[in-house]
Amino acid sequence: MASIGILGGMGPRATQYFVGELLNEFENAAHPISDQHYPDMFVHFACSNPDRTAAIEADPTGLCKLLREQLDQLEQAGCNFLMMPCITAYAVLGPIGASGALVNVPDLISRRLAMLGPGPFGVLSTRGTRRLLGSKRISFGSTEKLLFLDGSQEEYLMQIIYKDLKSGATTREAAIGGMLSLYEALRASGASHVIAGCTEVEMVLAPDLRCPDGLVCPMRCAAEWIVSQLIERPNEAS
Repeated sequence: MASIGILGGMGPRATQYFVGELLNEFENAAHPISDQHYPDMFVHFACSNPDRTAAIEADPTGLCKLLREQLDQLEQAGCNFLMMPCITAYAVLGPIGASGALVNVPDLISRRLAMLGPGPFGVLSTRGTRRLLGSKRISFGSTEKLLFLDGSQEEYLMQIIYKDLKSGATTREAAIGGMLSLYEALRASGASHVIAGCTEVEMVLAPDLRCPDGLVCPMRCAAEWIVSQLIERPNEAS
């Protein structure tokens, strides 16, 4: 079976969340009966990588080069599918992220939005991703109808992600209320659906029983796509 290379550690808990979603999707679709029926995975926790938002606000060139080198290492190790459980990392790569074996997460988001209608669509993302969406370095399809948090709301989201979740100062359960309030603010501003534009957002909201139907979950989209490819091509060499 084809093997999967995951460039993670951005952040560590977000990577853990994605691996869990991938395993859940594979088990639901393939019904493995032993360890040997699962795909091999190479998970690189590149926790020492520079902060993506900080790199975007300064100069993303160096980080872009580093991400490409790390992805190349996974591909050289025999991985047929490459995945980064960090949407802001895709924003750093820009259009180059659509090449090679790397799963094109922005394209998967675009496909999901196309199924959901004309929008407008809200985006719960880091400041870096929001800026590069505005500059068209990263795109969620042809839609121009993206709604973002206002300045104070964005700062609140950044606080939840960076000062609370990434630092381990709070639990996922403790962050649910704040994330839901931001989701509801975007819905109130006219968003038909809201994109979890940062994996920590999806990590917090998607597993909760109160997860709103209007939340678009990119990591789940990616897990579904990877597993569909594994099932279609089970004998591809790893």
